[in-house]
Amino acid sequence: MLLGTSAGWLTQTAYKQLSGNPPEYFGASFTSDLLWYRLLPNVTYPEGILLSALLASLPLLVVVAIRLILLRDGLRALGLAAILGVLFAGGIIVSVKIGGGSNLHNLDAFLVLLLVVGSHIFANSIGGNRLLRGILTFLVLLPPLVLTLTSGGRWNPPNVATAQSVIATLRSEVESVAKQGGQILFIRERQLLMFGDLPGVKLAPDYEVVFLMEMVMGNNRAYLDHFYDDLRNQRFALIVVDPQNTQHQGRMRAFGEENDVWADRVAIPLMCTYEPKLELPDVNLVVLAPRPTINCP
Repeated sequence: MLLGTSAGWLTQTAYKQLSGNPPEYFGASFTSDLLWYRLLPNVTYPEGILLSALLASLPLLVVVAIRLILLRDGLRALGLAAILGVLFAGGIIVSVKIGGGSNLHNLDAFLVLLLVVGSHIFANSIGGNRLLRGILTFLVLLPPLVLTLTSGGRWNPPNVATAQSVIATLRSEVESVAKQGGQILFIRERQLLMFGDLPGVKLAPDYEVVFLMEMVMGNNRAYLDHFYDDLRNQRFALIVVDPQNTQHQGRMRAFGEENDVWADRVAIPLMCTYEPKLELPDVNLVVLAPRPTINCP
């Protein structure tokens, strides 16, 4: 554990120096709000993190606990419990950060280690008894299978013709601006630039949606102040983004707190300096152009 922590710290330190980003852009995750109520059933995650984690891990936890008790090896039991406990605690803390808490993916390190340990004990404990092996395998796989099936939805394959039509419309809109030297910011859908669907349009590296969201949720003032300066100065000739919601929702809506923070720190500043020029509802995109008159509170 110490070796892994040291390797992670050294890697992040090296990346800070090599990335070219200001040091204050790192560590936003340590300043994010913690929404502890999402440990229990809530509108964002009806099962709650704790209950779901218990359902997913309880069978293997029982297998591991029984085996360690039978071995009467207190040191091994303590070591395993400590490692699993640290990974579980870390996953819980990350899960309750604003922007998370809708599933168990932040507990993956805990669950994977538990699966490895439990599978090893399981395989070495039941011998060649096929009936017992089948019953125990069913019991172990049932909880995650139920969670997966109940959280799924219908698969809607993309409409290729619609996508091609939208790309053609977007291309005609942005290429003329790019030829005139205007900067075009793609907050969303940057893959169109990478795959050459919009030739002649240069990538503006700032404010990619995932990184922007991280800075917003962590309230990184240095990053956000730079963003607001660019909006007020109308640095970009066009901005490609999803339609913005400026209304508050509160915690009674799924991801309501995230919506409210995004509205205050991105949507409202964005929409008071830019206005819709082209709407693409089939793919949930909008192209914004600078407002003739900035209308910010």
